[in-house]
Amino acid sequence: MKITKTTQILFIALVVVVIYANSLKSDFAWDDTFLIVENPYIKNWQSMDVVFSEHVYYGANKVSNYYRPLQLVSYIIDYSLWKLNPAGYHLTNLCLHAISSILVYIFIIAVFGSSGIAFLTALLFASAPVISSATYFIASRADLLAAFFILLSILAFIKYCRQKKRLPYVVSLACFILALLSRESAIVLPFLVALVFFKISSKRNFKELFRETYLFFILLIVYILARVTILNFVDGETGPAMTTYVAGIPFLNRMLTNFKVLAIYLRLLVLPFGLHMKRVIEPASSVFQPDILLSIGLIAIAGIMVKRLSRKYPSILFGLAWFFIALFPLLNVYPLSVFLHEAWLYLPSIGFYLLLSAVLLKAAYKKLGRFITGGIIATLLVYFISFSMLHGVVWRDSITIFQNTIRYDPSDPNVHANLALAYFDKGEEEEAIRQCRYSVSLNPKFSGGHNNLGFFYAERGEYIKAIKNFKSSIKANPENAAPYLNISLAYNKLGYYDKALDAITKCIELSPDYYKPYCTLGLVCFNLNNYQGAERAFKKARSLNKNSYEAHYYLGTLYLENGDTDSALKEYEICMRLDERDAEFYNNLAGLYIKTGEAAKAEKAFMQAKVMDDSYIASYNNLGNLYSALGMFDLAIVEYEKALSLEPDNPEIRSNLAKTYKDLDKASKSK
Repeated sequence: MKITKTTQILFIALVVVVIYANSLKSDFAWDDTFLIVENPYIKNWQSMDVVFSEHVYYGANKVSNYYRPLQLVSYIIDYSLWKLNPAGYHLTNLCLHAISSILVYIFIIAVFGSSGIAFLTALLFASAPVISSATYFIASRADLLAAFFILLSILAFIKYCRQKKRLPYVVSLACFILALLSRESAIVLPFLVALVFFKISSKRNFKELFRETYLFFILLIVYILARVTILNFVDGETGPAMTTYVAGIPFLNRMLTNFKVLAIYLRLLVLPFGLHMKRVIEPASSVFQPDILLSIGLIAIAGIMVKRLSRKYPSILFGLAWFFIALFPLLNVYPLSVFLHEAWLYLPSIGFYLLLSAVLLKAAYKKLGRFITGGIIATLLVYFISFSMLHGVVWRDSITIFQNTIRYDPSDPNVHANLALAYFDKGEEEEAIRQCRYSVSLNPKFSGGHNNLGFFYAERGEYIKAIKNFKSSIKANPENAAPYLNISLAYNKLGYYDKALDAITKCIELSPDYYKPYCTLGLVCFNLNNYQGAERAFKKARSLNKNSYEAHYYLGTLYLENGDTDSALKEYEICMRLDERDAEFYNNLAGLYIKTGEAAKAEKAFMQAKVMDDSYIASYNNLGNLYSALGMFDLAIVEYEKALSLEPDNPEIRSNLAKTYKDLDKASKSK
């Protein structure tokens, strides 16, 4: 059977599906919670102004300087299709990786004309375990989107160079803009375009290069200027990049450390054992360190081999140049959060696997022959495919991610604290508390561990224990706003409203632009009978986050308590659009409809409350009251009896049921 390009493309897509099909069974994990599950701005299309004007973690109230609006737009599309079903989000990642793998195949054919090298490169890229996290991890979608648009841009540029038509050039520039809106590292595209130009153009001079690519560099300059001015979300030395561990290391030491980082990257690209999310790289202090000298030596040997081979096979040199150009922004010239991240290899790996494919199909084929070379390739592909499939188990959920990380870094209190949160989210409270206690034992001054432990106790209703841990968290780090918010909520639950007010006031002082403390302030003011203060606080929360369900819900409930039906209904209708409702919400909404005389809508809202939570007694009792008021006594009795089955000793429901039986009896006799 003749193997056509279409057959090869279908096979590449099949490999991606085979590897990543199990990801459709995986849950949201780690940062997915902040970016998707708890992010109000991806849950309606009205959030576009915020998505394009704020950093990517704005909805989670986390400090960052990552401007990736298209990542959030992709989540908005997913949410409109799948709501919070993680399978849909994983399917999007799978499709993006499959398409990018196919684009790699088309791109290499376009540049080198060799379907053999293109096919092997695309297969290695599609199945590479070291970059599998970019597909398994929904929060890594920025890497997928950026690579997708970069490849599209380069393919359009190649078409322009060969046809000299304006449209492909415009498409190429547009894709560059989309890539920049997906991930910051897309700034490498003009340099990759220049690399491609020198390979495919017959006029290989800098004058011609400038004429064909200067608009890319103008866009790059505009983007950089925007990012350091209107799209800069941090204040100088207080920004996250300036306060990371890496930022505290001198420039020369960071550059020396890159030799070790490169050696690790090169090993992971071929032998990807020991994959995990949190890699601690000890920074270099001297060029004469044994590990630095060894890394330099290995890189030098590899460089000499590549140089010799590239004289005969230009695709090898091209692949090497692509690898270093794509990797350069991620080598901590400007300090990043960490030295090394596996998903960062997503775009650079294309160049490496092109280089490797050329070595295997050209140099190795000549030296070793067809069967040995074929055996090496088959072994490598089977190894990659099986390893990537197995690695999906690590990305099943947050628990499996942090369990895997602990294998490589068991003494990091942060990892244990994150694992504790993952256990708690799954309902495994005892294991969550055990992990959190262990994180605090590793570092008694770990503020986050104490805060998490307090949160767990508070959720269990053990507020005294919770307050004790929140105090420990504050003592460990008085500038951390989170424990002040949590201790205020605990004091509020216990009725210590003055202490709750003091704590939430301090929280707002530390975090004045976060909406949740104002929601808590409103609750405290309400309990202190300061209704005007509560209204001001809820309105402030609403102004800080107009898509906050809590702010609108609390404000609507306050209006409901004060008898302002119209204002309450207005806030509740906004909550309806935000799509984060629960049984209590529908019960209150039904009460509003009753006050406005809309019985049919009230009945529907009560029904929805029962759907949301079939154990929520108030919805049954109140629906019974509605039916009773409408003279539908038989239906009212059904609702009261259901409520009594949930709480047999409730005197109010027993009284309502007895009265309704009497009313039913009277109605029957009157007939």
